[in-house]
Amino acid sequence: MPMVKVRPIEDDISIVSFNYDDVKIGNDKDGDAREEVCDEKVDENKKKVEKKKRNRVSRFFSTWTSTVPEAVGVTGLRYITSSQDSILRRFVWYVAIFGGMGALFYQATDRAVYFVGNYKTVDVDIEYGSELVFPAITICNYNTFRNLDLDSLPFGQMLSELNGFIPTPVNYTHYAILMGDINATELYLSLAHIMDHGEMFNFGTWDGFTFITPQVFTRVITDFGVCHTFNGGFDGEELRKVQVAGKGHGLSLLLDVQQYHYYYSKSLQYSAGVVVAIHDQDDIPLVESFGLAVAPGTEARIGIKKRQVNNLPPPYGVCGSRDLKYFSSPYSMHKCQRECLIDYIQASCGCVEPYMAVSDNMTVCNPAIIFSCVHFLAYKLNVKDECDCPVTCESTTYTTSLSYSRMPSDFYSQKLLDYVAELGHAVEEDHFLANSVMLQLYFEEMTTEVITQREAYTFFAFLCDIGGSMGLWLGGSILTIVEIFDHLFQIAFIEGATK
Repeated sequence: MPMVKVRPIEDDISIVSFNYDDVKIGNDKDGDAREEVCDEKVDENKKKVEKKKRNRVSRFFSTWTSTVPEAVGVTGLRYITSSQDSILRRFVWYVAIFGGMGALFYQATDRAVYFVGNYKTVDVDIEYGSELVFPAITICNYNTFRNLDLDSLPFGQMLSELNGFIPTPVNYTHYAILMGDINATELYLSLAHIMDHGEMFNFGTWDGFTFITPQVFTRVITDFGVCHTFNGGFDGEELRKVQVAGKGHGLSLLLDVQQYHYYYSKSLQYSAGVVVAIHDQDDIPLVESFGLAVAPGTEARIGIKKRQVNNLPPPYGVCGSRDLKYFSSPYSMHKCQRECLIDYIQASCGCVEPYMAVSDNMTVCNPAIIFSCVHFLAYKLNVKDECDCPVTCESTTYTTSLSYSRMPSDFYSQKLLDYVAELGHAVEEDHFLANSVMLQLYFEEMTTEVITQREAYTFFAFLCDIGGSMGLWLGGSILTIVEIFDHLFQIAFIEGATK
């Protein structure tokens, strides 16, 4: 037993001191017993909480299963939850409902994958019109530079070295010095064939019997050289239209390619004749890539059909637009690619070729630099991979069909020789076969082929398919999904089944 000493002090409270190490309050076994009792109470409380949670879930599902047949309009649910029906009947309805759910899930997944695939369809429609705008017609002589005593000029000497059958190195630095002050644009224009009487133009008619003059053509510089455009709509020119299809209601031209003026061209062009590009007035002519070649001694009938293409932007298609720096609206992929080429050439060569000088502040290259730098890099550039030019969303193009015949016949060849002789011009017998080109350009039909990309599968079509699948397999609809969520909300929060 521990000893407790008390020292009494008069008129004061006694002070008791003791040693903690020597004092033990109560029994050790009694303390352990009390700790065990506390642990048991904690475990018991946890069990009560868990039981209460289980009771909440149980009450929720009990309430849900007992009320869902009346709250959700799915055929057969009441047979599954009914305790009054036989096990066989309930099993059959289990198979039917869960089988329907499986079929619904499969179809819904299939439709969802198709919807997110952003597929498109292409509609082709034929629109009939009483009047059609005639396209722009750009005509280029196969020969780029006329031989106007070029053999004695540095430019002609450079062309002869460049276009020889056996390739030889050309000293472009030497020629650049010799032609340092030459304006390449003026040089191209002065050496090009001229669309005029006594030159390339013999005669022409429009829409049957309306004779036209060379003044209806506008001289333009293209990637093929100096060319001549009919119905280009330049400077507010009123566009020509036709009301009747067929050969007699288009453009007819008799041209002279002037082979006696042919010389080395800007590239190895061994042929004679003309190149014809048919394009929309809002686009640029790509004669080098899409021009139609017509040989001399030939009548070419070129039937034209108009086509309107309407493409979809992403995610369904790839069309788009960009702001153009050098060309006026509307946007076209060809204009964008031309701007990309201009910037590339200007950055690499420090100047541009005449057909690229679409802005007054652009420097036109010396002829020697055009052949040594510009032409080499222009062919090297892959505009598809290196230029960010999306496909045009709305564009007008023209498809063509060609047929050829020999012109003139032997009979009319002599008649033409007599006619030219009366005019005071002496030509050889084979002159027309070697130089004459007859062009007949006309609309084949007064129609426009409209090709339109459309969304193959819209969001509302997706909803309709899901609703149709629910109705087919479960006898439900989109509103059934609303009923399910509404019932969950009512049971869980409004009626307090989980409290």
